[in-house]
Amino acid sequence: MPPKCETQEKPETKPKRTSFLPRTRCTETERLAVEKKAAQSGLSLSEYQRRAILDCVVIEQKSILESKVVRELSAIGNNLNQLVRKTHIHDETDSQKMRDLLATIDRIIMGLVCDP
Repeated sequence: MPPKCETQEKPETKPKRTSFLPRTRCTETERLAVEKKAAQSGLSLSEYQRRAILDCVVIEQKSILESKVVRELSAIGNNLNQLVRKTHIHDETDSQKMRDLLATIDRIIMGLVCDP
């Protein structure tokens, strides 16, 4: 029989989960869907929810102004895309629309740079 070693490490124990997260309101359909996904993944409902919450990426919104700017730039990009598509399909260029669009983009950029 091998001699006992006094420096043997104890097995690591799991931390006790004693804190609570706020309850989440959902529809009956949503609750059933979450329970089904937890069962399909072989996890308890609590473990599934913890993993879903902790492993998700949350995009932080900086400000209302930023979201308005993003929407406006997205709309301008869409307009520019339509103009380019029209140019390729009809072999024509609407110079004035392109200049107007570029002026709008310049105003937005200057507003972002110059506003405090």
